[in-house]
Amino acid sequence: MVDIEAVGSNYYKLFGFGIDEVEDNREFWLSKMHPDDRKQYISVINESMKRLSGVWNVSYRYLHKMGTYRKISDRGFFITDENG
Repeated sequence: MVDIEAVGSNYYKLFGFGIDEVEDNREFWLSKMHPDDRKQYISVINESMKRLSGVWNVSYRYLHKMGTYRKISDRGFFITDENG
């Protein structure tokens, strides 16, 4: 699985964290995801990478700084070159 490098200004507004409280990496992202949703999220990303299908979609719950979970519908895509 690739690292996540996509924390923009809306992230801070949506989830209440300050810029100094966020790490822009996979471990941080997964640590805030509801434990029951992590396996499906990882599976969707990994299957998309194997198929090189480009676009993936997945829903999960993500922890707000106040301790409640927010329902997220996430999508992304992979960009490859001649080396994969």
